[in-house]
Amino acid sequence: SHLTAMAAKDIDEFLENARSRLKPDFRSKFFAFHEDNGYDLEAWQADLEGAFEDSLFVDELTTNNNGLGEQQIRQIFGDLRVAIGIDKQPIVETYQQQVLSLHELDFNITKSEIADVRKQLESQIPDFKEEDEASAFWKLQGVAQKNNKPNLVPMLNDIYQCWRIRQLKSKAAGNNNNNNNNGVLRWLHSSTYMKQKINDEQRNMIQHAVESYNTRVYQGPVLNPMHKVNDSLKDFIKIICNASETINRFVEEQHALPLQVDVWIIPKNPHKSAVEEKAVEFGDDDDDDDDDDDDDDDDDDDDEDDDDQGVKLPSNLYRHVSDNNIKAILSKITPTSDDVNNVTHIRKMKQGIQDVAEKDESIRACMVVDRRTAKKLGDDYDLCCYRPPNSFGKATGGKHAMVHNTKVYMIPKPGADAEEENAFGAADLKETKRDFVFSFYVHEKNKIDVLFWFHAGCTRFFRHYFTDLLPLYFVKEDSDDERKWIEEYIEKNFKLKITNDLFEAWNREINAS
Repeated sequence: SHLTAMAAKDIDEFLENARSRLKPDFRSKFFAFHEDNGYDLEAWQADLEGAFEDSLFVDELTTNNNGLGEQQIRQIFGDLRVAIGIDKQPIVETYQQQVLSLHELDFNITKSEIADVRKQLESQIPDFKEEDEASAFWKLQGVAQKNNKPNLVPMLNDIYQCWRIRQLKSKAAGNNNNNNNNGVLRWLHSSTYMKQKINDEQRNMIQHAVESYNTRVYQGPVLNPMHKVNDSLKDFIKIICNASETINRFVEEQHALPLQVDVWIIPKNPHKSAVEEKAVEFGDDDDDDDDDDDDDDDDDDDDEDDDDQGVKLPSNLYRHVSDNNIKAILSKITPTSDDVNNVTHIRKMKQGIQDVAEKDESIRACMVVDRRTAKKLGDDYDLCCYRPPNSFGKATGGKHAMVHNTKVYMIPKPGADAEEENAFGAADLKETKRDFVFSFYVHEKNKIDVLFWFHAGCTRFFRHYFTDLLPLYFVKEDSDDERKWIEEYIEKNFKLKITNDLFEAWNREINAS
């Protein structure tokens, strides 16, 4: 609890405080809920002292179409926290201060300020180390630092990628949806907010900074993939949820933060060309076992072939990592079919990360789920956890540095030393035709980013992308039954809080239809 004010002594005092604080239009909704649910003081205390998103009262107001917007519901929630004695000031006031609109930022930046920012941050943002100080990126990064918004550039890029994915969903992406940078200008021109609130000079700065970020850091998600995952979407989602719960437990147990965990799920079979009609069935491992046996005969040959860029996926990843003098932990995972297996998976994932971590140090760990090792029905597959060497194994330097580490270092090259150029990163794994990486960046307890890497493209990941984006990358076509299963499974099993008030507010404002 965060009690900072005089707590209400009984339910009558709380109700009287609530009556005096709430606006007349809000009182009736509060008292109707109170009467319907028969809450006592202890029940109200439990409901209000938790997170806004976890409140049953908030859920009632949100789902029952009360005609209230999120800001109004937050105001009610904040007033009730004061009325019961949790806070001295409504949390909505903090929320309003935090959500400073883009057009309200101070864009006036001097050359000396830009030079200072570059000197301070170029080691954390190595992709822009050679970029000229006059570039749009460094100008906008200077604006970001001046306004205490250090993640301004990646956040604007994430908002742009949200627009691209929404265009795809509305069938408006067209044939150019893979040409990521061509869309930045269209995005800015399509946004009423950007046209009305942001002047030409600022818009030009944003355009070129976002384009540069896409070129140098990572391109956005490929929305018309040439190859698709030839494996079970259902099983992948189970693994992602188990990994997210592993992260959630580290956070709840107050592990040293920041924490970064990159989860690479290696499919059973190489990705199939998107034009091929053969598809694996949606479902558990036993659904596609017959197909797997045929494909597995070719796996070793596939692993031994070098492509044009020399990216080769070792047949035994644990042995490969260990041979490069990196401590690795190997465990076996039984194909998930019930909640008991999920619990076992989470325990093994958590133990693997703990075993490669140093106590009370902010670390980066890689966790590889290698489904190739399940050669036949019922076989276990490998879970390999390891910590990359040197700075690549540290979760420091902010989001820029975390993203860079994922991009350039996932597995070492054979016989490599601990240098960036002697490793394959998430951006390189496309050439293995088995790439599929989820990155969890835990900056603070309530500040968690999730990024999804596929085909050298990357995007910030949101809950609704489980249904709106992931099926796009699997051979099996999306269906209503599949979507229903995903929605129900995610609702039950994906508990990690990855919402961000500032991002959500800006995304709604900038990308409003």
